[in-house]
Amino acid sequence: MTEETTNTENNDPVLSIAMRVSEINTVLAGLQELPFKVADPLLKSIIAQAQAQLGQAVSVEQEVA
Repeated sequence: MTEETTNTENNDPVLSIAMRVSEINTVLAGLQELPFKVADPLLKSIIAQAQAQLGQAVSVEQEVA
């Protein structure tokens, strides 16, 4: 799903937010607490955008509670 497709389908504006990698990792960790069907598309979108910007594989550390 691309940003253009998402914008057209949902009629939502697209935002660009500048955050440090450590802050993004915190957001990703919080999203992992949501049900899979809600969190997975968001996680994949954020990771794909981060990989495109950083030009490398981005790993997400998972905390085991």
